[in-house]
Amino acid sequence: MKPNQAAAVNAPIAFWFQFGHSWRRVTEQRRYAAATQENMIAPEHFEVMEGYCCYRLSGQGPLAEAAGKVIQAIDYSREQKMRNLLIDTTNWTGHESPDIWERFRWAEAFADAARSTVKLAMVVRPEMMDPDKFEATVARNRGLMGNVFDSEKDALAWLLAPTV
Repeated sequence: MKPNQAAAVNAPIAFWFQFGHSWRRVTEQRRYAAATQENMIAPEHFEVMEGYCCYRLSGQGPLAEAAGKVIQAIDYSREQKMRNLLIDTTNWTGHESPDIWERFRWAEAFADAARSTVKLAMVVRPEMMDPDKFEATVARNRGLMGNVFDSEKDALAWLLAPTV
């Protein structure tokens, strides 16, 4: 096989590794921003409350776009040393319920963004909820103290409860 033939065969693989994972792009963008030490600006719809902060995601689009916005909110919360973060995703539409692989990837990316310093309660629409809370297990196994709820009241009660 000639050298340029090997490159042609490997080109789709290289493309997939470079561009195939939307979560990889989000992670790389976040790391670039941290490396360049850009001043962090609060994401739109980010509020500081007594004892916690709240990010209310709204709009429509693919899960990758929503996850990128959530990661920005987690990064901002962590950088500002705001340890309790409530994320409400109930007003984000335009996508189907995530499959198990997407739940795994996003939980891993959220845990990576939190770096074990942010306690995260996420509110999702009931139809998006995994009954076994698989993503919460994945996140916990990667150092994130996080949980997912279909009620803001339950999420807030969990978030503000003393940690053992």
